[in-house]
Amino acid sequence: MKRLFVPGFLVAAALLAWPGGGARAGEPDLKAAEERFLESCAACHGEKGKGDGPAGKLFPIQLPDFTNAEYMKGLSDEYLRQIISKGGAPMGRTPFMPGFGAVLGAAEIENLVAYLRTLPKK
Repeated sequence: MKRLFVPGFLVAAALLAWPGGGARAGEPDLKAAEERFLESCAACHGEKGKGDGPAGKLFPIQLPDFTNAEYMKGLSDEYLRQIISKGGAPMGRTPFMPGFGAVLGAAEIENLVAYLRTLPKK
């Protein structure tokens, strides 16, 4: 049987080019989550997650600042999953927050939760 030699840099390049951006199995894809956040969340929550997006400024409430480490410590991952999935009203929060469970899959929601956890560190 003949062996095929493939240089390591070609394997690495192929993995990075693979859809999903190169996140390892079981690890969040933070790049994809950042893109989804900018696409679906930033209009209200702001590009940096400070609660200062242009649409969010139209609401009669102050949106949360995800860069505030103390605030984020008070939110469990499960709570974040649920509010992203179901929206604000079912969670006893503002009805201005829509649910994205019909649009986002479980992996995307997990990625967003992981991404939100990075915002206080940026």
